[in-house]
Amino acid sequence: MRELAKGSGNYIRLCEKAKEIQELWRPTLGDWVYSYGSRGVEQVVGEIPIRSTKVWLPRQEDLQAMVHYETPLIMLQNFNDWLYSESGYGCVNGARFHSMEEFWLAFVMWERFNKIWDGNTWKSV
Repeated sequence: MRELAKGSGNYIRLCEKAKEIQELWRPTLGDWVYSYGSRGVEQVVGEIPIRSTKVWLPRQEDLQAMVHYETPLIMLQNFNDWLYSESGYGCVNGARFHSMEEFWLAFVMWERFNKIWDGNTWKSV
């Protein structure tokens, strides 16, 4: 999350456009958000009065909890298989993602919502 504390514009944009992920957010102390008000990345330290002014920036462990597998090893095997499949990003589109959070977000969007990032938006496939 140190990278997010510095601000990752690409990750913020990916999360902002991932409406399905935003709908899953149940604010918790310690969550990271992008605030439209301050135009910066902040950590949740209390109650969030207006959620519509925030974009949740899930951590890797938040994203991994969104896909359910019997064991962590099976999850990693499926993540790896997806990376190197034609529908994945490892071979063709990997340059679009610059952090593990971005890769995990893309994997969750594929696994749970059957969507891929086209460079501008999450589109159904």
